[in-house]
Amino acid sequence: MKPLSTQVGGDHYKDLGIQPFELVLANYGYTGLEASVYTKVNKYITRVKGDKVENLEKAKHCLEILIEAAKSQVGSDESQSRSTETYEA
Repeated sequence: MKPLSTQVGGDHYKDLGIQPFELVLANYGYTGLEASVYTKVNKYITRVKGDKVENLEKAKHCLEILIEAAKSQVGSDESQSRSTETYEA
């Protein structure tokens, strides 16, 4: 199952027409997605509130989304700051 077709801790992103990570990738390319995932992962691993395991699962899910996008980038110019390629869920 593709990472964007699941969500940890709710369904508030999954039920949107386009998920925030998909929007970032479409507008800012892989580099933008990488920065966005970096920010989210740091938020989840340093979060004090809530269930620690669920927060780590959320961080892992963000990394799975990045890994899937990286796989689709193989062979493309990753040094571009903007890309017209999209990541299919």
